[in-house]
Amino acid sequence: MKNVMDMEGPKRTGVWVILKGAKHVGKIIAAYPSKGHGERRTYVQVFCWTRPNELPGKNVTYAGGCGYCKVDACMEELGFGGLKLPSSGWESFLEKNGYTVLEVI
Repeated sequence: MKNVMDMEGPKRTGVWVILKGAKHVGKIIAAYPSKGHGERRTYVQVFCWTRPNELPGKNVTYAGGCGYCKVDACMEELGFGGLKLPSSGWESFLEKNGYTVLEVI
């Protein structure tokens, strides 16, 4: 039987878990295109539970084309927990703001 990580789904998926201390406060899911990264869109969805009494704003977007990181572009548009994220290095930016970012897949 095949290892699940060798199948197409996980190869086209990125998942990050966001912690604040020991508390799970968010997750980010990226769906990469089945063809090369310039032919189709990369979709990113952010789930954030840092503000429980606030309705989430836009939490899904996409980027396409080639020559840049699509996940970075999507994260800059979406932000996280009220933070405006930079156009690159969103993981280290979150870590500098007290979050732990774990890339799961």
